Amino acid sequence: HGKVWQDSCVEFFVGNPCGEGYFNFEVNCIGTILAAKRTSRIDPAYLSEDKVAQIRRITSLERKPVDSEGEGQKWWMIEMIPFALLGLSQAPQALKANFYKCGDETVSPHYLAWNPLSSDKPDFHRRWDFGMIAFL
Repeated sequence: HGKVWQDSCVEFFVGNPCGEGYFNFEVNCIGTILAAKRTSRIDPAYLSEDKVAQIRRITSLERKPVDSEGEGQKWWMIEMIPFALLGLSQAPQALKANFYKCGDETVSPHYLAWNPLSSDKPDFHRRWDFGMIAFL
C-alpha cells in the first residue's frame, strides 16, 4: 500500500495546436503530475518545473501516501492547464484530445477512454484516436 502513482491516474492527451506531436498530462489521486511534450510514446520532453507549477490541481485526497485498496479507490481531481502551456495566447475554437482513466496496477485493472480506442490493448498515445473538443 501507499504506492500511489501507478495504482490509478487520469490522463489528458492533446494534439499540439502549434505544430507536430502532442502533450501528455497524467495526474494521480493526490495531484502528482507527469507532463510532457511528445512526438511518440518513447520520446518525452518533460515540461520544466516552472511550467508544471502553472498547472493547478485540486484533489479530494491529501498529498500523502494512500491505501489504494481503501481511501484511494474513491477520489476526484480538477486540473487546469493554461492554454499558454500549449503555445496558445487564447482559447482555440477546438482541440484534438482524449481523456483516460488508467488503473493498470490496481486490484482490478481497468481502463477508460472518453473517445473510443481503435486498438485491442489500451494505447493512449495513438493520436488518430483523439476526438474533437470544441470551446464555445
